Amino acid sequence: MMTMQPAAAKHELQRISSILLNPASPHGALFTVCNDMFQLLEKILALELASPDHREDVALDSGRAIGPFWAAMCIRDFMRTQTYLLGLISAVQACQKKFPNQPIHVLYAGTGPFATLALPLTTCFSPEEIQFTMLEINPSSLSYLEKIIETLEINHYIRDLKCCDATTVDATPFQPYQILLSETMQNGLQNEPQVAITTHLLQYLEPDGLLVPEQILLQAGFLNTSFDEQGNFLPEEQACYLLQEVFDLSIPGLKKIEPDANQWAAPWIFPVVTIQIPETIDEKFTNFSLFTTIRVHGQHVLKFLESGLTQPSVLLSTYRIRERNVQKIELQYQQSNKPGFSLNVVEKQP
Repeated sequence: MMTMQPAAAKHELQRISSILLNPASPHGALFTVCNDMFQLLEKILALELASPDHREDVALDSGRAIGPFWAAMCIRDFMRTQTYLLGLISAVQACQKKFPNQPIHVLYAGTGPFATLALPLTTCFSPEEIQFTMLEINPSSLSYLEKIIETLEINHYIRDLKCCDATTVDATPFQPYQILLSETMQNGLQNEPQVAITTHLLQYLEPDGLLVPEQILLQAGFLNTSFDEQGNFLPEEQACYLLQEVFDLSIPGLKKIEPDANQWAAPWIFPVVTIQIPETIDEKFTNFSLFTTIRVHGQHVLKFLESGLTQPSVLLSTYRIRERNVQKIELQYQQSNKPGFSLNVVEKQP
């Protein structure tokens, strides 16, 4: 595979970004340009990311950092890609009002090989308006990213590139940064280190700075997996029987748990959340599940089934709940090498 020349690569990035950053772009166009962007960056690297060598994950004490191929593939989730980009632009514009007369510094933790959420912004902001520090734990991904940055000739947007574990790195040398950006998650905040990265790096964020995404909200409830007459998934109001919030990964949400931000460096022990199970559950709701909603910034929100990140995470079948005569379910988010929720079922007393 031949390497692309800088002029052609920059022209193609500009074309792709003009569609990605247009809120009116139809889904078909977004699907196409996300594939185009994947192919563009693969051509720049002159390699096949799908080869087995690029599929290996990095195991961390705080979760799994996915391999270069899987990280790059995230770009093809077109609703996720556009919503995150538009949300990040909104956050930058908000910070420009809060922190005038200076470039907005974005600490981008977990870039993967493509830094998908940074590249299009170089087509709509100048380096005097925005700067990035990029953290990536996988050395191969960082090496590929360096080549992409060089080919696109956007070095002047990059303050620093560092190969490190974003859950433990001393971020003092990167200060001040006004935006903490990380998209290192799966649905239900399971397996990957989004929570660990966020709680660690927020302690270094400039006061009044912004977290992107600004809120990842998990709610527990029951899922209706039926289809409508056309064979489509049901809309959220019919598919979801929401019971209560179980986790709010946001600055206000974390402050509810620990009001003193000076204590955020300590290991987090998240509270147990108790969900009372209703006496009667409609038979169409077949699974007790977690539902993920991601507010990237302001009005830019990923809702039910709009992305792989907002697919319901099934915890227990409704059949088993009835069979065991369950009264309540206790959930607690656990930070470990396989992060996610522990589940404790409390049955009714005879």
